[in-house]
Amino acid sequence: MSEPEQPQPEREQVQLPSVPEVLLSTVQLLVTLAAEAINRRERLEEAQLAIDTLGALLPQVQRVVPGDAMGPFRDMLSELQLAYVHALEAPAPAQKDDEPSEPVVETPPRPKIWTPEGEV
Repeated sequence: MSEPEQPQPEREQVQLPSVPEVLLSTVQLLVTLAAEAINRRERLEEAQLAIDTLGALLPQVQRVVPGDAMGPFRDMLSELQLAYVHALEAPAPAQKDDEPSEPVVETPPRPKIWTPEGEV
């Protein structure tokens, strides 16, 4: 006689990120890599590639981000483009290894949050 088939335990399903999550994560990574390269005045070719890629991705970002939230994305791209041009024109700054570098790209201001005790 054959043994009855025993149900196999289900494999744990890995939850993959959604496409919009991957897109926004990729944009953030490209911004970080470009800003770091520009700030150190190293790998400027890679910074240019990252900036060009960000420009190409913005129409796709607009599909997943509400229209009024696109301003910071456009601002980041503009700031990176300006910083890149300045990096090409200016010599690399002398910097000690233990000294943290100043960020080139500014993040947008955080909106105030309303609480019962007032805005924070």
